[in-house]
Amino acid sequence: MLDDQDNSACEVVASDAHESDIALNVTGDGIETESPTGEGTNKPDAEEETEEADPALGEEESDEDDEAYDYEQLQEDEETRTYMPLWMRERLDDPPIWPGASKTDLLNFFRSYEYDYRPPHRPKSDVEYEWVWQASKAAFNLIWLERLETTILANQRRAAVESLQMQAFAAVPSSKEAKRELECSAKEAAMDYFADPDYRKKIDANFANAGFGAHAVAGEAFVRALPSLKEIARMKKEAMKQRDDALKQLDRAYDQRDPEQQMPLSSSAISNFFREVQEDTELGRQEREQEKIKKAAGHGDAEADRSK
Repeated sequence: MLDDQDNSACEVVASDAHESDIALNVTGDGIETESPTGEGTNKPDAEEETEEADPALGEEESDEDDEAYDYEQLQEDEETRTYMPLWMRERLDDPPIWPGASKTDLLNFFRSYEYDYRPPHRPKSDVEYEWVWQASKAAFNLIWLERLETTILANQRRAAVESLQMQAFAAVPSSKEAKRELECSAKEAAMDYFADPDYRKKIDANFANAGFGAHAVAGEAFVRALPSLKEIARMKKEAMKQRDDALKQLDRAYDQRDPEQQMPLSSSAISNFFREVQEDTELGRQEREQEKIKKAAGHGDAEADRSK
């Protein structure tokens, strides 16, 4: 009987000790820690797993953002692919032109060399755009110099009339005072020559009577402008050489690739495309704002009509 009671007590003690071991996790180094199933259980492992997952999510979001701004993918269509670098666009927006020159002429030359020089070829790199620009600028300078020739000739016509008027005067001035009076008279005649058509006919008749030819004024103006015209001729020759050299370099670049070959976009070309996207977005926003204003104005008019 006593043995049975002792065995029962031992079983109870062993059971209590086992439950205590579960509640208190005894490690191999003798340090007691709370069991994961205890009331004071913390869950650092779950939080650490969550914190470790966040960077990975951030990287995925970053990759998605990069894909959203992958300009190569946005310009997969070769026909509409924009290769023009940003610095080239800035040159075209504010080109360095001569006084009195036309910006439209320069842009027309540029578009012609860009798309019509050797179709189906077109510039697809920063270097090729530089040669297109150099050829365009040289051709533009050439036509500007040609127009300048006629301007210089026209500017010498008044001086030509004064000179012919002095030469047509029969008497030689006898004094400095008489010479000054003759010069003043010649200047007045030159001013009236271009202001009064009837007076011009009279002066031309005087020149003919003095032995000058039918185009005496034009001939005298040419002689006076000849030093400037010689300099312009030299500049025209240099402009033609610059144009031809630039086109030769462009031909060499075109010969090294197929006209339909898709080329990688330069960083400047990507920047230019990004600016175009921004401008299109801003333009769309402005158009939507204008539509809202129109709708609001129309709504206000309708309310005013109903109030009447």
